[in-house]
Amino acid sequence: MSFTSSLHGRHSSTSSSPPAVHQNNTEDMELDVLTPATSISDSLPEYRSTIDFPPTAFCSSSSSSSTAAGASFCPTRTFQIETPGIGLIRLPVPPRADPIYVYSLTPGSDALEPVYVSLRDARCSGNSILARADDAECAPLCTTTYRFGPNRPPQIRLYASATVGDEEFAVLSRGISTRAQIMRTPLGTFTWRFASRHERREEAAHSLLIMERITTVALEGGKKREIPRRVAHLIRNDEVRAVGSSKSSAGNGGRLVMDLREWADTKGEAEQMEVLVVASCLVMLKKEIDRRRMLQAMVIAS
Repeated sequence: MSFTSSLHGRHSSTSSSPPAVHQNNTEDMELDVLTPATSISDSLPEYRSTIDFPPTAFCSSSSSSSTAAGASFCPTRTFQIETPGIGLIRLPVPPRADPIYVYSLTPGSDALEPVYVSLRDARCSGNSILARADDAECAPLCTTTYRFGPNRPPQIRLYASATVGDEEFAVLSRGISTRAQIMRTPLGTFTWRFASRHERREEAAHSLLIMERITTVALEGGKKREIPRRVAHLIRNDEVRAVGSSKSSAGNGGRLVMDLREWADTKGEAEQMEVLVVASCLVMLKKEIDRRRMLQAMVIAS
């Protein structure tokens, strides 16, 4: 099983193919890599960061839910996900199994360094692995398994770190009337959701995906209340969206910003949280693509 390692879109430098891949407790208490042989400085556009470093310079309550939780969002890591997604007008066929590179944005500059790569073994398969971009063996940090059919949600498996063992969990829909997803993991309970118009305007984003940690607290009378705190978001606009994509693209990459201060004191958990955020964000992008393909198929059928 081999993977192509050329970057998708306008990445012009040549690269060699990567080697074959060998392949609840209570919610209260729950609550980088294949280095492509390319030079991205000439192929990626000059990104103008919407983030001012150092991160602590602009900690703020960036959403109404975060404000309600009394927590601020202070970015600790910034990444660029490079995948063009799919266009609006096309046949509803699966996208090519091109590697998806995730680059780290160096504080104080626009330099991009490859940290992670997501690989699929076939165009017809949604299953993927996430590895470090400089790892010649493509040892998976986590795997994502997609199963066909209703009530068969994607499964993410995080591989063991120094302090945390292998863990597998489902990415579940929060309901038929929403595209939000929920994950109950050993690191906490998390949701991904599409932002409101007000939240998009605050981040100057055409599209904004938000990941929040959910803490459930008990109230009088046996009632419970969910308190969300933002831990990451994916911004897509004209400045930071992925090469080759447009405003109408589905499943395209952008600027992924994380606030992982809560796990900073535990190295193993901090590393796994970063992997979890990246992998689950890619799941949300695939779900965007699947939804777009379904709509395209319905248009053709009608």
